Amino acid sequence: MSHNQSGSGTFRNSTLCEYEGLPLAGKTGTAELKRSAEEKGQENGLFVAYNPGDPNLLIAMMMESVEDKGGSKVVVEKVKKVFEKNKDRF
Repeated sequence: MSHNQSGSGTFRNSTLCEYEGLPLAGKTGTAELKRSAEEKGQENGLFVAYNPGDPNLLIAMMMESVEDKGGSKVVVEKVKKVFEKNKDRF
């Protein structure tokens, strides 16, 4: 899989990648549920992705408590599996 990251601000973590011959454009995010930056707390991981060449399927997924599971990366892997299982449908 290849990644291209560009831009600044909220766009800097957007990616365009090739996955199993399927181009995906996506954006990750993390919601940190805590009162201060110094405090440990729950993190929710988010990922939104679609195929820019054939935008008939868009997936937005959020998973709770990803702080000890790799953050948003665990959500990215789950979304990629959904695209893989459905690549012939869309």
